[in-house]
Amino acid sequence: MSANTVKFIAPMVILVVAALLFWRDSGTPMTVDVENRFDGEQKAFWEERIRVMGGATAYREFVRTAQDARFTDGQRHILAHTFGSALYAAEGMRGIGSCGSDFSFGCFHELIGEAIAERGVGAVSGLNQTCIELFGDDVLLCQHGIGHGIQASFGYNTHEDLVQALQTCATLEQGGAIAGCRGGVFMEYNFRTMLADEAAVREDDDPFGLCRGLSGDDLLACSYWIQEWWMGDDALTEQQVANAGALCTEMTAELALDHALLRACFSGIGNTIAGRVPSDINRARQLCAAASEDRAYVAHCLSQVEANAADRE
Repeated sequence: MSANTVKFIAPMVILVVAALLFWRDSGTPMTVDVENRFDGEQKAFWEERIRVMGGATAYREFVRTAQDARFTDGQRHILAHTFGSALYAAEGMRGIGSCGSDFSFGCFHELIGEAIAERGVGAVSGLNQTCIELFGDDVLLCQHGIGHGIQASFGYNTHEDLVQALQTCATLEQGGAIAGCRGGVFMEYNFRTMLADEAAVREDDDPFGLCRGLSGDDLLACSYWIQEWWMGDDALTEQQVANAGALCTEMTAELALDHALLRACFSGIGNTIAGRVPSDINRARQLCAAASEDRAYVAHCLSQVEANAADRE
């Protein structure tokens, strides 16, 4: 799977879930009131289901449950984190083979993040090997989860924390420079999803500070992912997309980036758009059209949208 077809839905602001409906084998609903995504009763329920049914079957049941129309995408992502926590408790690292890409990869993020929190960054190589054994050519989204866990382990206090996480990613056998581990690192550094209810969008007065001082593949990946932070995690508007496109151009000039990095920035905009409106290709195309008055740059955005749409089919 290439970086051009990778599908990462931008992480959502952590929301509080008021109630979740679970179904038992008898079909009788069980309502669990939760104050946060790691409510003990909710996690315990899924851990029991995993031990009885196996991770893969329990995950499918979970996905059906969380698709209830009452829940927002952000709430579903939180619930997927809860399931990933239960899966790690029940099956350990091998449980990652049961996670899917549903709900912004929440299951992957949580399971790998907890594995690294327990075993330390030194365990990353072994975790990566597990990803390769389980997923083969489709290893990127598993490595993306590793990136989240690595960044959470190093922390979010300084730019050096980001650099150390990227250096750790560079030691892994990877399928691409943009997606995979580096993608998870940038997403986690910007949105801090592993902090659960304390998650927050990174604050920085310098719109290009994330990419300053980086080079090579790290700079390429940064050019692709930074636009996600510029646009935030609200519903996208044409104005937000236009602002991001302008910042892509400004960053290229200020940091003296080459044209390949500018293309990566507009492709990244397309990736975020595709993630925010995955079932409305026409709306995605409208948003891309707002990215720039230069049709060549719009084409890079559209190319990513079309690639993501094809990959979902």
